[in-house]
Amino acid sequence: MIRSIGEHRRRQENSRGDVRATPGEPIGIFCAVTTRDGHALERDGECVYAMNDVPGGDTSTVVIEVMFADGTWLLCDADELVTK
Repeated sequence: MIRSIGEHRRRQENSRGDVRATPGEPIGIFCAVTTRDGHALERDGECVYAMNDVPGGDTSTVVIEVMFADGTWLLCDADELVTK
């Protein structure tokens, strides 16, 4: 069982530095907490299949982009991804 995004990253990192699940297997679930726009609220509770770090910005929050089953990417706070 994977206990953190960091642990998952160490296991699944590819040459581009992004994280992708085994095909067909989600890496976590998106929970709209601070990202409260309409698109995020529609995606609340959906499985996430890939994740990339977004460099720069405010250091008090970690921003990531997550990919859903349909291939759509969404920017969100790292705290909004609940890993398996």
